[in-house]
Parts: sequence; C-alpha cells; structure tokens
Amino acid sequence: MSESTPSTPARRPHLLGIILAPLVGLGLLGIAFSIFGWLVGTKPKPAKESQTKVATPVEVLTVAPRQERIDVIASGTVRPARQVVVGSEVGGKVIWMSPELVPGGRFKAGQPVIRLDGRDYKLALEQQAAQVRMAQTELAVEESRKRVAEKEWQLLGEKQPEAGSLALRDPQLETAKASVKAAQSSLQRTQLAISRTGLTAPWNAMVVARGVDLGHIVAPGAPLATLVGTDAYWIEVAIPVERLSWIDVPGIDGAKQGSPARVVYALGERQVERLGRVVRLSGEVDPVGRMARLLVEIPEPLAADQPPLLLNSFVEVHLAGDLVDAVAEVPRAALRDDGRVWAVVDGELKMLEVDVVWRRPRSVIVRGLAGSTQVIVSPVPGATDGMKVRVVEPGARKPTPPATPEAAAPAAPAAPAPAPAAGSGGAP
Repeated sequence: MSESTPSTPARRPHLLGIILAPLVGLGLLGIAFSIFGWLVGTKPKPAKESQTKVATPVEVLTVAPRQERIDVIASGTVRPARQVVVGSEVGGKVIWMSPELVPGGRFKAGQPVIRLDGRDYKLALEQQAAQVRMAQTELAVEESRKRVAEKEWQLLGEKQPEAGSLALRDPQLETAKASVKAAQSSLQRTQLAISRTGLTAPWNAMVVARGVDLGHIVAPGAPLATLVGTDAYWIEVAIPVERLSWIDVPGIDGAKQGSPARVVYALGERQVERLGRVVRLSGEVDPVGRMARLLVEIPEPLAADQPPLLLNSFVEVHLAGDLVDAVAEVPRAALRDDGRVWAVVDGELKMLEVDVVWRRPRSVIVRGLAGSTQVIVSPVPGATDGMKVRVVEPGARKPTPPATPEAAAPAAPAAPAPAPAAGSGGAP
C-alpha cells in the first residue's frame, strides 16, 4: 500500500515557483518605471527665452502715398514726317551735283542740289526776247497808224460807228497788243525753264537715295533723289483703346497740347533717350489687334548736340499720362495673389487691402496705404494676420528656420529592460 501512494512534500517547491515568478516580474517592472520617472523629473528645463516663439525674419520696403504720373509704355518704328522724291521739271544734261548728294548727306532749305545744262534754254530766251521786241515795235507802228486814221476820220466828219472802227484800225491795234502778250508769255516760260535747271532742297533735308549722276541726260519728271525732312521725325505707336483716357491728344477733350513722350532706344552699346510729344490720333482702330494708333513727333532728330534718332529704328515710347494722388509704388513681389499687401505693424504681420491703379513691368501703383508703411517684399511661408515678424536687411534671411528647443535638447536615457520572470522559459 505504501509504494503506490504519491509523496505530498515533493510537489510543494514546484507550486511555489509558479506563484512567485509573476510577482517577481511585476516588482522588477515597477522598479524600472520608478527609475524612468525619476530621470524625467530631474531633466533640466530649457531657459525661458527658448520657450518664446521665434519671430519670422522679413525684408521690407518703406513706402508712403504720394502723387504719381502714370506712364503708358508702347513701341513703334521711326519714320520721316516729310519725304519727297525730287524730280526734274525740265529735260537736260546733269552738269553739276552737290557733294552732299549722297545717302546721309544733309541740305538746308534752298541749298542747291543739282544743276542741268541750260544753254539751249538761254538761246531760246534770246530768241523770245527778240520776238518781244519785234511785237512791241509792231504795236508802236500800229498805234501811230491809228492816230493818223483818227485825224483823217475827223476831217471827213463821218458819223458811222461800225465803219469808223475799221477805219480807225482798232482790230489791227488789238492784234498787235495780243502779239506782244504772246511773245512776253513765251519769254517768261523760257525764263522759268532756265530757273528749273537748278534744283534746290525744298526744306531742311537728308538724302536717303540718289538716282542720277554727272553726265546723265534726264527727261522731265525723272526722279533724281529721295529726301526726308530733318526738322522732325514721327513714331506711330499702338496702345489699347481703354488707355487713351490717360493720354492728352491735341483737339480731343479740349486738350490744346499733346502728352509729353520719352523715346528710349539702343545706340550701339548704350541706351539713349529723346523727348517728343503726341501730335495726332489716327481715326481708325488697328483691325488686327484692335489697338488705337497715336502719332508722336520728335523735333530735331539729328541735332548735333544730341544722340541721333535713326530712321526705321524700333523704339520704346513712354507716354506721360495723367497725375494720380495718394498712391504708392510697390514691387510686383509685394502684391499677393489675393490683391493685398503684407505690412509690418508693431512687429506683427498685417494684411492690408489695396486697389491696383496701374501695373508697370516691375512694379504696381496701388491706392489704400495710409502714411509711411513697411511693405513686406520677401516670401513668408504660412503667413497669417498677426504673426510675429522681425525686419532684417535684404539677403539676411536664413534659408531654413532655426532648430526648435525640443530638437536641440539631449535625448533621455532608455529605461532598462525588465528581467525575465523565473521559470517563464522552462518546461512545466
């Protein structure tokens, strides 16, 4: 009987291990959490300044409302205000040419240009002068005959008027007078032909082309040279119709004088300017671009004391428009997509509503800023009304924001891993 019954004291150590193993594990885990809490509690706190929110650096441009003139910018090609093809009114041989009769040559008004051979006309002039003298002599003889006939008629006492007109030689006298007039007309025509053998410049001009040379025999009407006036050049510019209201045109809306114009063009490696004025408005709109066309006049384009304005040059024209009050000019980068500008007010970003009056290539004219304003011209990521900002010099902004205090603090030490429970890996 005693050999088949199990022994009770041999099973008690195994049951005690099963009960104590979880208790030991929980105790070790509690100790680990206590150590971690103590480490966190004793971590040094960051300084008070590092907890303060960092102000975003911005670049600004200080602007103030003022009076501004609106410029309408256009472009066009320079062309002559006067141009003529000089032709011969008489035929003849070219016997003299001015040394200035070359492309680019200059003439003053009335200065000789070309002279034709006029000897044939001078001979004809002598012949016509002789015809005049002969006609005048015949007239004098006829007048003498008339006086004799009048005396004879008075002696006869004839009273018939019709017969008396013939007897008094009135028809013969009228014929003699007509002959004198005809001879004088021929003489004047020959004198005019002689005067036309010498060609002169009709006004201050420059030669752009020559069509004759010494020894050429020209016919009446043959083109000899092309001249352009040098007193003024024209530039035809096209602008949108809605912008005409900014420009003064003589004779339109009571304007007595056209708006001033500033012509900008490249002359070699330098950029030069000339001043002009609007003189005319074309009576039609460009059928292609629906643009209005203005005529700008530049006086003395080839003046010796100024840079020359060359024909057919493509130039930029700045038309001085009306004056507007209480506006400010800001860079295009300062105008945000929502039609606002950002300003610095008491160290904070403020979003201000503005009205765009005019757009220029690199700036805009706005209305709505009161007094001197620091307008932000740099990007501000995540901009909100009232956010803290600080003004820095251009180019002083850092490309990346500074590290936060949390990122700069040292990492806390890792908590020790809990010990494995007794008997957790053993077989039952």
